[in-house]
Amino acid sequence: MADLLGGIFNALISAFGIVTLIFALNERFNPQAPESGKAAAGKWQPSQLPARPASGLQIKWGDPIAAIVFLVIFLVIINLNLDLIGLYLADGESLRIVPLLSDYFRQFIPWISLSLVLAILIEGVKLFTGRWTIPLVIGSLAQKTLSLIISLQLFADARLFSADFISEMQLIFFSADKTLAADFAVQTCRVLRIIAIAGFVIDVLTLGWKTIRIAMIKADKPIKFTEV
Repeated sequence: MADLLGGIFNALISAFGIVTLIFALNERFNPQAPESGKAAAGKWQPSQLPARPASGLQIKWGDPIAAIVFLVIFLVIINLNLDLIGLYLADGESLRIVPLLSDYFRQFIPWISLSLVLAILIEGVKLFTGRWTIPLVIGSLAQKTLSLIISLQLFADARLFSADFISEMQLIFFSADKTLAADFAVQTCRVLRIIAIAGFVIDVLTLGWKTIRIAMIKADKPIKFTEV
């Protein structure tokens, strides 16, 4: 339990640091960020109004922050505390953790970490821009494509699950038939592949629609405010 709390605490600290850094960079380099009182002391003009993102293209600042926090937590856990991902069982007065993932999973950790880092960077860009843009759509599509490739490779083999986890599942749920636990692992991998593909298709359709919306907005004539 101490390892679990320690891992989550370290991940939260990392997530807080990354979010703070993104906010600092946003305030320093984003021209659309709110200006200081000194800069805003002059006569206000309608042209100073920030452009309002079109419907469906605006990104609420809370969404990228939440995504960054969870992505960083997962990144820290798979790299430093992989055994915390498992089946938690009461063993008398203590808590026993049966690792879910095997050494087969570990060979994918560098690629998964790369995908997670790219996802964190993209969420940071979302927080920075506050709206969807064509480069952001392209970056998101590239990251999701990489994630799909990794997922299909990862879920292609039931060795993904540790032998201890399979044995524990055998004792708890499949004591009548020793082959059911292994078959359950195979079927679970198959379902995970289907979920990964379905999620990717939904993401592609969503990003495609955002691309169409961006193109439609660019095709429209923008409204100009006259300075007084």
